Amino acid sequence: MLVRRLLVPVDLSARSAHALAYACELAAASAAEVDVLYVIPGPGQLRSAVDGYLGRPLPHAAAGDVARARHDLERIVQSVPHHGITPHVLVHSGDAAAVIVRTAAEAPDDLIVMSTRG
Repeated sequence: MLVRRLLVPVDLSARSAHALAYACELAAASAAEVDVLYVIPGPGQLRSAVDGYLGRPLPHAAAGDVARARHDLERIVQSVPHHGITPHVLVHSGDAAAVIVRTAAEAPDDLIVMSTRG
């Protein structure tokens, strides 16, 4: 299987930085692209259900939270060797597992590289 795109979900921990470094090295060896994903926890399931029932817009992360998360993520990305590739930084909010699966399905990622615990 030819790997053209890797998804690297991170939690901003040292372990996820190591996974990102490995993914960049792997991507460089196969001329692949790297998407680095950080997920901001979204609102609770109950709040989402109530807002949906009442016809309110579904809540999203505050703009300030997204900006801080993007800054922290870019700091992690800059801290690892890129091996000549330019990782794409993605910040989404919601349930981490669901967002990772959705992102992998929507962007044609061939491989997910992640640490086992953060």
